[in-house]
Amino acid sequence: MLANMVLSEHEGITILPFDTSGMGDDCSGKAVSDRLSMEILEIKEIREYKQNIINLSMNTTKKDIDETPSMYPARASLIMFGLNEAAEKNTQGTPLKYAEFTLKTQNMEKSFSDLGNVAVGSASLSFGQMLWMLRSMAGRSDRSISGSVEFYGRNISIVAVMDEKGSKNGAKIWERTLQADNGIQSREEKVPSLVRDLAYNIFYDLQSNSQGGSLDNNWLSFEYLTEGWNAYRYYNLTGNTSYLDTAEEMMKCAFKEDPNSIESAQLMAILQSSYQEIGDFDRAMNLMDIATQMPILSADAWFNKGVSLSAKGAWSDANYAFDKATKIDPDNKMYWVAKSYVLNKLGNENAQAAADRAINLDPDYADAWHERGIALYQAGNYDNSSEAYKRAIALDGGLWWYYYDYAILLEAMGLSRGCDSCYADAIKNLDVALKFNLNNADRNDIYQFKEKITNESLPIPSNDADGA
Repeated sequence: MLANMVLSEHEGITILPFDTSGMGDDCSGKAVSDRLSMEILEIKEIREYKQNIINLSMNTTKKDIDETPSMYPARASLIMFGLNEAAEKNTQGTPLKYAEFTLKTQNMEKSFSDLGNVAVGSASLSFGQMLWMLRSMAGRSDRSISGSVEFYGRNISIVAVMDEKGSKNGAKIWERTLQADNGIQSREEKVPSLVRDLAYNIFYDLQSNSQGGSLDNNWLSFEYLTEGWNAYRYYNLTGNTSYLDTAEEMMKCAFKEDPNSIESAQLMAILQSSYQEIGDFDRAMNLMDIATQMPILSADAWFNKGVSLSAKGAWSDANYAFDKATKIDPDNKMYWVAKSYVLNKLGNENAQAAADRAINLDPDYADAWHERGIALYQAGNYDNSSEAYKRAIALDGGLWWYYYDYAILLEAMGLSRGCDSCYADAIKNLDVALKFNLNNADRNDIYQFKEKITNESLPIPSNDADGA
């Protein structure tokens, strides 16, 4: 067995017992190295769990909002936060859907075993040293971590040194320090927290080096986030929502340390989804406010906030949110259509300009033509509105509300111009809309509108005195 350990091809990290002289009998050097090994392996386990959650989230197809519109124009289940509130029904518009957060990709983290197999020196210092020395003599370029726990003045410090045999980089040193006496904990009681911080510092540096760059901008943000993911893991295991509170607090701490943290955004999005699942929409919306401050998410976050406000009929606030999104990312056609949608709700003449901006970005964007049609209709420009609706339907004939809106325009043309063919065309468009898989409320609305148009198109009975 010893021969196998000595000759094994796997390169590892051997953690030797720490020097704890001066700390008293209650602080064992082997216990410190054991705890350091345990903490590092625990971090490795949490990081693997985090990566599995992210991979699962990225591979899960979210339900498209357009599948279940239950009230025209936007009474639909909003996928990101589970909001079921209805938008107003008295004007037309394009049902909105949330933007999925598209985070910058990170290389999947290597398992810590790829960086080295953490192994504590065995029962005695001499055996651990002997094993490391024998492997070195056998040409195995293992790395070893040794260190000490020191008490001096009012401080207690833990120092770790990694020696990498044959490396040109020399030794790597980590140090963490705490005030020794605060009247609450003894010196010995402070050692576990020092070891934990040291473990995060070591793991962060080695993991970052293995990927050619840092995971986040600093190891403290990394520690907060790892603790946050661990709390989320316990929430999934127990269903205890207090762990969500902890995870959220850790995410906020990490965000303060590093506003550009990719992982803060990832954890935030996962927590939003969890709050949605348990029906805590207020907490989900509170996190949205944080998301708007994250540079990596801010444009989509403002857009999604606008969608949520639209679902509540808060059109002015939604317009503000969409305006923020378009200013952050002016080349996103979806943002401009959303802005046009809300401006149409407000009866604002700038709705057409926003739709035109989306069309300039993508001439084949059906929703943009649809919103342009609404804006022109509200401005009384019926002919150009008709052309816009026709273009929208030609580009995407699979949305029933396009036909419904076009029927509204055709009815107005019939009333204003005495156009019998306009009434007939309006009824044809409503018949097409009725072929879709509609809920009962929408189907009844279309039938009632069709009956209204039919009555309007009937000849007005003459008052023939001879027949009276």
